[in-house]
Amino acid sequence: GAAWFIADRESDVYFINSRTWGGKDDCSAKVAVMWDEDYFYMCGDITDDVHYNSFEPGVAIQGDSIQFGFFRDFNQYIAAGNAGTKLDAYTAALASGTPAVYKYNSQTDDTKQGLVSGDGCEVQVVRDKNKTYYEVKMPWKTMFGVDYTPKVGEYLGFAYAVNDNDGTSDGRKLALIYGQGLIGGYNTSLFSKMRFVD
Repeated sequence: GAAWFIADRESDVYFINSRTWGGKDDCSAKVAVMWDEDYFYMCGDITDDVHYNSFEPGVAIQGDSIQFGFFRDFNQYIAAGNAGTKLDAYTAALASGTPAVYKYNSQTDDTKQGLVSGDGCEVQVVRDKNKTYYEVKMPWKTMFGVDYTPKVGEYLGFAYAVNDNDGTSDGRKLALIYGQGLIGGYNTSLFSKMRFVD
């Protein structure tokens, strides 16, 4: 019953080390998220003709991976002209053959950057033919470092980016993005506004 957030058009492409995107079969993304009082859940269904990530988790962003970011302060989020650079941001990847989630930016000092593990965190990344499937489960407490419980009707800023690296140690060539403000400079005012529903 989850809605899919889809990035599969040229307008969704953010070019990094290449100006070439071969269309949906080259790289395209469908991501769904769900929640309960204790956990955040994310599923990524990624089409990618070549999978490559020989990087360690801390720099797995340079290979095929999915980044996702959150912004919690709704009052600040809706303020006109807000261009916040404080956010919680993660990368999920099959980093050097091992599924991993790495936190590379924190909105507050309540959590630190680094490998996310334990406390009910689960990550699975599976490559099958031209598909890469991501599944992530994280406790809200682990994500934000505070006693955070989402409530029906409340909002959370959200964006994701699927990085595409077609087999080079030079890093990702481009990213497919859903929601602005995560790639090319942080700007939480451009994040999508995600509403919690039953």
